[in-house]
Amino acid sequence: MDPTAARIIANLKQDYSRPSSEGGQKLSESMVRLMQNLQRPGGTLQRFLDDVVQFMNRTYRLREVSVGRYFPQDDTFRYVSFCGFRKDAEASLKALSYKDNDFSNEQVGKQISDWTWVFLSENKPFVDGEETTYNRPVMLERGERRSPEQCLEADYFDARMFDRKNQFIGWIEYSGTIDYRFPDMRTIKEIELIAGITALELENQRQQKQL
Repeated sequence: MDPTAARIIANLKQDYSRPSSEGGQKLSESMVRLMQNLQRPGGTLQRFLDDVVQFMNRTYRLREVSVGRYFPQDDTFRYVSFCGFRKDAEASLKALSYKDNDFSNEQVGKQISDWTWVFLSENKPFVDGEETTYNRPVMLERGERRSPEQCLEADYFDARMFDRKNQFIGWIEYSGTIDYRFPDMRTIKEIELIAGITALELENQRQQKQL
């Protein structure tokens, strides 16, 4: 692995293992707002997922956020909700579909907790032809990382979602912050909780409507 990428992964794992000492009030307010969205009369799953990505974009100042979920009808995973993307990048992401085994490539992504994976530019986390799924494709090949804190165009995180049987059912994908830095560890852990709430709603909807 590239030495800089290895250092970033090691730092993230170390930071994750440390107990959080702040952010309780912010987290409580965040969860209340999400639960209010869940209880909104006449709400649909798509509306809820759109609320989730918009909420994360605003609250954590992330450049881009998206959600993908499992479709049992054809046994695929696809992107379904977006915030912060250009329309052509959004369209390119919508055109992608994955199988379950596509999410286990440790040569590209590195797991830093039970729920979170990080994908770094040094490991080229996209295949040829997928450059258009990024907001600024021209930036994918430009420049080197100047510090371990700098978040590049190709860097992103996945917070994975599981049902009550621990089956993988989707993911929340997010970039670095608007000032091109990695999210802090409090943010990463809060997003894991948001992913857990979103997973419950996905499972509830699937049971009610056989999504």
